[in-house]
Amino acid sequence: MSRVFAAVLVAAISLLVSRAQEALKAHDYDSAQGLLEKAVAIRPADPEIRYLLGRAYGEDKKYQAAVKHFREVLKLA
Repeated sequence: MSRVFAAVLVAAISLLVSRAQEALKAHDYDSAQGLLEKAVAIRPADPEIRYLLGRAYGEDKKYQAAVKHFREVLKLA
């Protein structure tokens, strides 16, 4: 992987996570989930992204999905 491509991926993930955190603060859980699902697709082994995704699902009362991602966080920790 080229350095430029890696830098673009890091920037994209950072932007997705930042926007998802804003959506969580605004209680826009559907948007947060969509953004974080995209971030997980790029970096599936990132515990911070998994935690935020679990939180977004939990706040939206989608508990099975929340538990799935929280379990992944524990495996990655």
